Amino acid sequence: KGTLIKSGLWRYTRHPNYFGECLSWWGFYIIDATIPGGYWTFYAPLFILLLIRYVSGVRMLETKKQMKKAEFRVYQMETNAFIPWTYKVIEGEEKEKLLEEFQKTIDQEEEEKKKSSKCRDRKERMEENRYINLQSS
Repeated sequence: KGTLIKSGLWRYTRHPNYFGECLSWWGFYIIDATIPGGYWTFYAPLFILLLIRYVSGVRMLETKKQMKKAEFRVYQMETNAFIPWTYKVIEGEEKEKLLEEFQKTIDQEEEEKKKSSKCRDRKERMEENRYINLQSS
């Protein structure tokens, strides 16, 4: 748990399970296209593809915990997000340099997040105090 898989299908695509899901929907479309009027089902696999790739699948996963790891950001540079394709190997000094840069960026993002949450907390407390003062007046 918590380890980055970079072998097998994950070497060629970061989300082989989502790609397989979409592929099966396109397969259903091909079968449906053989019956009269079945070509109208084209919108179903297209809708699923767009949802998984840009809304609920890939995008959601890659904007949460994974982005807090420098190693995952290098993996993003090496491997295609959705469609299995050739990959780029980043090794040696280049990889070390990228890991260092990404870690600095992640640390900065965390600091900014903490500052913004402190400001938000302070604003909420001020509003709460103002509300309490209004009630007691």
